[in-house]
Amino acid sequence: MKKLQTYLSGIAAVLLLAALGACTDDDKTLNDVYLETDASYYSANARGLTYNGEEVVIRIKSNTYWMVTYDKGTGLEEPWFTLAREGGNGSADLAVTVQRNDGNARSAELKLVTNRNVTTTVTLSQAGIGERVYFYGDDFGDGGAGSSVTEFGGWNLSGMGIDETYYDGQNATLDAGSPSATYDGASGGNNVLFGEGGWLTLGGIATKGDYNFIFSFGVSNDTKAPSAGDLKLCISQDRVQWTPVEYTLPASAEAGKWSTVRIPFFIKEGCPAVFFRFESASAGYRIDDPALEEGDGTGETITFLEDVVNYIKTVLWEDDFSWANNAAYVKSDAWTGSDGTRIDRWTGYPGTTNGWTIESGRATSYPRSAGSASSTGYLKSGWADGGAGLFSPKLEAIGSEAKDITVELTLAGWTLNNKPDNDQLCIRVVGGGTIGNASNTEQVFSIGSWNEWTVHEFEIFGATAATQIYIGSTIEANNRWFIDRFRLIHVTEKPGDFEPELTTDPESLGFITAGEDKPVKVTANAAWSVRSEAGWLSFAPEGGDAGTSTVTITAERNQTGAERPATVEFLIDGEVIATLGVTQSGEEIQYAPSPVGLTLIDASATVLTFGWDEPAEATHKYRTALFTDKEGEPVQQSPEFTLDAKFPTPIFTFGGLEPSTTYQLAVQTISTTDGVEDSPYVFLESRTTAAQTVTPGALVSMRFDRLKWCGDHMFKAYGLRPASVGGTVAPDAAANTLTNANTGGSSDVFNTHSDAFRADRGVSGWYGLRAYEYPGYIKLGTSSQAGFLVTPKLSGLSEAAAVRISFRLGNWNEPNADGSVFTIDKAVVRVGIVPEEVTDADLKSYANAYTLTQNLVFTADEVPVSATPQTWTEVSLEVPDVKPTDRLIIYATVDGTEKEGKARYEVDDIEVVPSSVKPVTVVFEDTFSWVNTSVDWANKLEAYKDNWAVFDGRVYAKYFCLQFGTGSYEAGITTHALTELGATPTDITIEAQLTGNAANKQSAYFKITGAGSFSATESVTEATVQLDGFIPNASSGATGEGFDGWETKTLTVYGADQTTQIRLACVKVGSVTQQFWLNSFRVIK
Repeated sequence: MKKLQTYLSGIAAVLLLAALGACTDDDKTLNDVYLETDASYYSANARGLTYNGEEVVIRIKSNTYWMVTYDKGTGLEEPWFTLAREGGNGSADLAVTVQRNDGNARSAELKLVTNRNVTTTVTLSQAGIGERVYFYGDDFGDGGAGSSVTEFGGWNLSGMGIDETYYDGQNATLDAGSPSATYDGASGGNNVLFGEGGWLTLGGIATKGDYNFIFSFGVSNDTKAPSAGDLKLCISQDRVQWTPVEYTLPASAEAGKWSTVRIPFFIKEGCPAVFFRFESASAGYRIDDPALEEGDGTGETITFLEDVVNYIKTVLWEDDFSWANNAAYVKSDAWTGSDGTRIDRWTGYPGTTNGWTIESGRATSYPRSAGSASSTGYLKSGWADGGAGLFSPKLEAIGSEAKDITVELTLAGWTLNNKPDNDQLCIRVVGGGTIGNASNTEQVFSIGSWNEWTVHEFEIFGATAATQIYIGSTIEANNRWFIDRFRLIHVTEKPGDFEPELTTDPESLGFITAGEDKPVKVTANAAWSVRSEAGWLSFAPEGGDAGTSTVTITAERNQTGAERPATVEFLIDGEVIATLGVTQSGEEIQYAPSPVGLTLIDASATVLTFGWDEPAEATHKYRTALFTDKEGEPVQQSPEFTLDAKFPTPIFTFGGLEPSTTYQLAVQTISTTDGVEDSPYVFLESRTTAAQTVTPGALVSMRFDRLKWCGDHMFKAYGLRPASVGGTVAPDAAANTLTNANTGGSSDVFNTHSDAFRADRGVSGWYGLRAYEYPGYIKLGTSSQAGFLVTPKLSGLSEAAAVRISFRLGNWNEPNADGSVFTIDKAVVRVGIVPEEVTDADLKSYANAYTLTQNLVFTADEVPVSATPQTWTEVSLEVPDVKPTDRLIIYATVDGTEKEGKARYEVDDIEVVPSSVKPVTVVFEDTFSWVNTSVDWANKLEAYKDNWAVFDGRVYAKYFCLQFGTGSYEAGITTHALTELGATPTDITIEAQLTGNAANKQSAYFKITGAGSFSATESVTEATVQLDGFIPNASSGATGEGFDGWETKTLTVYGADQTTQIRLACVKVGSVTQQFWLNSFRVIK
């Protein structure tokens, strides 16, 4: 799907509906059509909300299709708002999401237009950053003097967080005496007067996701100077626990005079609302004009009392199983990968396993390396037919006295092919202590997740230094599990005189320019967190418990060219206890030479293959990656690899991609010199093709687009696959291991892998022997025996009939040691019929006994593979008398003889159709994958000459598509002569994906030069096609990206031959140039 880069993206579908709506509204006159909005002016504050704190909503009333567009208005250099919908049919509410404005005030005019050209315009404006944004404010209104705060009904609330705000209090009344004055914003009128012990609460005030505020109010006392100790202020997030708020009165505050108080502060993120409470210890206090406004970046952090931790969690001992990531014993990092060496057979066991031991007589545990499941290492325990138990080392960290402790386990259950194992485990206390209560020593529990980590806590009472923790399967089959972390925690009450302490080792850090990770040991006497204002630093984890633990600080690459400093803060109970100074150097970085000459070698619907030239002073070592966004994370990435002498050409294949999608192919040179860094990625923008369509009437159609692992053998390209491709590999396993072009992407697809694997690859219902996955096609045979492939039953036939099978046939060519000479297997391919009574087991038996041709009927026609290396051959064979219950088999013999030997071959694009269905041949096709927006006119891209004889100016290059003409100029393109047709006249079909340029520009002009006519009975060489829809915003920056309203138009040309050329152009109709857009063009016969 193409994407549309405009100020308002994605309105194409709506516009298409609009055009269709025009067809169905023909009985509606222009006078009948109406389009109205509930206002002509809509405003937002600097935060992007209305002054009531809501999203901007335009309420539209209409009785037809409409769309929205806009031109740049004041301050509209870039889009700063998003419409929830950009068109519709009939009345609707249109929500507008407005971004925060950190600059000056800005506005835009939105134009709403119907399919009958009835329009209306509204203005959207947004205040600038200088405006105060209020969440709450109240001047307490007028009248009602003497009413208690619970009885008064004249509150005058304002602000964007007041929907749920209300008042409560005791011994607090509304009073008009001594009205507020002398401070900015004093409203006069009513104020709240407190008696002795009086109190007032107000709230909740919605925070709208903010956490920095200023709370202000006016205050006076009738008889004495006001005091912050006498009039207390508290804040709460739940009206249950109230946290005191410190504030300072002006030094000028005195009896009978008004003063104002402003308190800047921060609260925790994610607090949805706040409440405030005034408490007066003595009579005579008055308050007025309380307000909560957006903060200015200053103030202390208020920690709510309920968030203050009154206990201390001390980690006495922990194991993250990093020791399990031992290259000598590990084979996989995948959940369901190879097990490696069981831990009880490690040299030095159990010293080398950090004291962990297995339960004797049961299955054992196996190591996994750091990978997708864990950042360190982890253990997998158990077999399919054997449960496993694991004992921790003795908990010597408990010390000489018994303690009540918490054991924290990070666990996951095993699953494969949507068949989860039993997830119940047993935890047992051994050597002293109980679990959960005073008597139990074991407990059965459920992990609750499969191939996903979850944390479980268990209370252990009376544990000693001799205690061990046992974790084990509860049954002896299909009860496999993983463990990733073990923590031993002691919880104590925080003493009343607690003083937070925290130290770091080291106390400062220096990072290199390239960026790196560095560990910091944190020793604290309570739970802590870490933060920094430097966005280029990150922390894992972002906090910890009492005791000594490690935080990893990561610095990104410094691309500023100068040294940069930062401060890291460590907090306990919201208070900064320690800081750590950080500097990162900014020297100029020396890089390995980058690859050059990136070239797209092949593209299909799901596979891209590209190559590059090695730079001067090449290291011959590379890493490749595939991105959808250069700034994002790679979708696929290879490990570092060195070019093999047998495959010396730098070519790489990525499979498993989405059709009609733009990707960024990337490669970097890996440095082999100290002090020289890997080169940055070099990018090549490429695009997959559209998915191939099924031939009308096809009984079987198989493109193998969902086969994805391995390099492309036909191009001798490197590629990716999982570390293990045995029969138990998950179909979605991470493909992160390099493979060359000769190593298959799978085991035998039909005899080793699971039904789930075949379903994922889209080959359910097929069968084969010695069939191996390659990206976008299948390889058959080994170095000693040929393989075969069998279609599903041809149940689409109603009776026995002749069919035609077509496919692409590739030759298997083996390079010599230096990749300079290729030896081609002498495979001769035949097609046969598999009757209903012949089973898959029969076929396998026949093939292994070299008797397939003796037991099945094969066509007389044979097709040898091409003698030219790396060549596909198009094959089409007629097979007579095929029944609906039959299957077809593609099989190779060794140079024409069914025997042991090398007869490997590749197959792709299989279709079976009744022979009565005429074959379709693509005579010419252009999907405009060569078009890009680096130029204005597409004829400035030399690639047009490969496909077109004439390419006028003012045919504009867009996003893999073309825009024809301008308001004043006609423009067109003309094919080369269709020489493939030969001299014999034949009928052809033109297929073009088109759309209009505007509501009054919706037609395309076709012209034939040379032989042919648009009529079967007379000479007609010109034709105009009417289009139903049009590209939105075509005149203001549209590129076609994201547009999905393309219309496929077809025309038949009768009597075409090798002299025929087709011209497609925009021409004037009346005084209007009929501009249009073209997405693809092909000619078939």
